[in-house]
Amino acid sequence: MPTYGTLDITYLKEFDFEVGKSWNVKLLVEDINQSDIWRSAPYREEGNWLFEKLYFTRPSESSSGFYEMDYGYELREEGCFNIILNSYSSLYDNIGNFPPNCEKGVDGTYAQVPRWRDFHYINNSDNIMSAYNFGPNGADIYNRLSWLNSSYDAYAGYDPGLEVKSITINNEIYDWDEILLLVIIAGPLVLKLMMTLLF
Repeated sequence: MPTYGTLDITYLKEFDFEVGKSWNVKLLVEDINQSDIWRSAPYREEGNWLFEKLYFTRPSESSSGFYEMDYGYELREEGCFNIILNSYSSLYDNIGNFPPNCEKGVDGTYAQVPRWRDFHYINNSDNIMSAYNFGPNGADIYNRLSWLNSSYDAYAGYDPGLEVKSITINNEIYDWDEILLLVIIAGPLVLKLMMTLLF
C-alpha cells in the first residue's frame, strides 16, 4: 500500500463475450504495516451509500506470501455476475437499486454488450487514504478492471419490424419490389435515375 502519491491501477483485457464463459483475477497486495486490507464493496439502504469490507487473505495464510483476493466473473444467462460481490450489479449482494453490470441484447446474446467494468477501492486500516481522500470512504488503491467484448455489435439482433412497400416521389407512387427488380436488371442506370428523381 502506498504511503504517499496516488496508486490508480487500470487493467484492460479483450475477448469474446459468450454465455457460460468465466474467468478469475487474483489480486496480490503488499502492505508494510501488515494491517488488514479490504475491498470496499458499496451497497444502498434507505437511500444511503454503505460499504461492506471484503477482506484479503493475509500473507501468513496465503500461498504467495502477499495479501490475496480472488475475483471471479461469469457470463450467465441472467447477466454478468461478479462472484466476489455476489451480484449482477456493482453493488454488494445486489443490495439497492443500480444498473446491472451488463445485459444480453434482444438476440439473447452478449453481442450488444461493449464492455464490463469492475471499478473499486482497496484500503488498509491505517486511516490514511493514499490515493483519494474524500471523507470516510476514501481509497488507498483505486482499481479499474475492464473487460472489452471483441464480438461487440451494436446492431446485433436488431429488427425494426418495418418493410418498405413503396416510395413516393413527386406524388408518384413506385412499388418497391419493382424498383429492386429494375436495379438488379438494369443496374446503376436505374439507380442514378432514382437518385435524380429524389433530388
